[in-house]
Amino acid sequence: DTGLPCIIITHRGNKTGGIRKVALMTVKVNECYVLIGSNGGATKHPVWIYNFRANSDVEIRDNTEVKEMRVREVHDDPEREMLWQAGVAAFPPYEGYREKTTRKIAVFIAEPKCDASR
Repeated sequence: DTGLPCIIITHRGNKTGGIRKVALMTVKVNECYVLIGSNGGATKHPVWIYNFRANSDVEIRDNTEVKEMRVREVHDDPEREMLWQAGVAAFPPYEGYREKTTRKIAVFIAEPKCDASR
């Protein structure tokens, strides 16, 4: 336990389809979660980014609450910047990670899945 607020994301691997789990900082905007692929400012993306791009259905555990959600990568600059700022507000080191790398850090948003049967 780091003492920092984290969520656990269960998702499928893009090559094997195997179950994968990743812990990320908790960044909430309304009922959605912002997922920032900072990888500590490393030159390469974290592996989970490729999994999310291939398989958008995920399960998010936030403390004891578990939610089925769908992720999408945010490319629209105004939306991306708003979500990035929410991430920095929740975890200020993100800004240093962005300054440390030349790559564009991926930003995803996890949104509640729609239930078409309702």
